[in-house]
Amino acid sequence: MRVILLVRVIQRQGLKIGWIEETPYGGGFITKKELQKLAKPLIKIGSGKNLMEI
Repeated sequence: MRVILLVRVIQRQGLKIGWIEETPYGGGFITKKELQKLAKPLIKIGSGKNLMEI
Protein backbone atom coordinates (compact mmCIF):
# COMPACT_ATOMS: atom_id res chain seq x y z
CA MET A 1 0.00 0.00 0.00
CA ARG A 2 2.86 2.41 0.75
CA VAL A 3 4.29 1.85 -2.72
CA ILE A 4 1.04 2.92 -4.32
CA LEU A 5 1.02 6.12 -2.28
CA LEU A 6 4.63 6.84 -3.22
CA VAL A 7 3.85 6.33 -6.91
CA ARG A 8 0.88 8.69 -6.69
CA VAL A 9 2.97 11.39 -5.02
CA ILE A 10 5.65 11.09 -7.69
CA GLN A 11 3.10 11.17 -10.50
CA ARG A 12 1.42 14.27 -9.04
CA GLN A 13 4.76 16.02 -9.45
CA GLY A 14 4.54 15.34 -13.19
CA LEU A 15 7.13 12.57 -13.19
CA LYS A 16 6.67 9.20 -14.87
CA ILE A 17 7.48 5.83 -13.35
CA GLY A 18 8.55 2.94 -15.52
CA TRP A 19 8.40 -0.72 -14.64
CA ILE A 20 11.39 -2.97 -15.26
CA GLU A 21 9.20 -5.34 -17.30
CA GLU A 22 8.66 -2.59 -19.89
CA THR A 23 12.30 -2.60 -20.99
CA PRO A 24 12.48 -6.11 -22.50
CA TYR A 25 9.05 -5.63 -24.06
CA GLY A 26 9.98 -2.29 -25.58
CA GLY A 27 13.21 -3.80 -26.89
CA GLY A 28 11.37 -6.69 -28.53
CA PHE A 29 12.89 -9.32 -26.25
CA ILE A 30 9.53 -10.54 -24.94
CA THR A 31 6.07 -10.66 -26.49
CA LYS A 32 2.94 -8.90 -25.28
CA LYS A 33 1.67 -12.26 -24.02
CA GLU A 34 4.86 -12.74 -21.98
CA LEU A 35 4.55 -9.20 -20.60
CA GLN A 36 0.98 -9.91 -19.52
CA LYS A 37 2.11 -13.14 -17.85
CA LEU A 38 4.68 -11.14 -15.86
CA ALA A 39 2.10 -8.46 -15.03
CA LYS A 40 -0.61 -10.80 -13.75
CA PRO A 41 0.90 -11.37 -10.26
CA LEU A 42 1.53 -7.63 -9.95
CA ILE A 43 -2.12 -6.66 -10.36
CA LYS A 44 -2.60 -7.01 -6.59
CA ILE A 45 -0.15 -4.15 -5.96
CA GLY A 46 -1.42 -1.95 -8.74
CA SER A 47 1.53 -1.99 -11.11
CA GLY A 48 0.23 -5.02 -12.98
CA LYS A 49 -2.75 -3.05 -14.20
CA ASN A 50 -0.43 -0.49 -15.79
CA LEU A 51 1.60 -3.22 -17.48
CA MET A 52 -1.51 -4.91 -18.82
CA GLU A 53 -2.49 -1.64 -20.53
CA ILE A 54 0.78 -1.28 -22.45
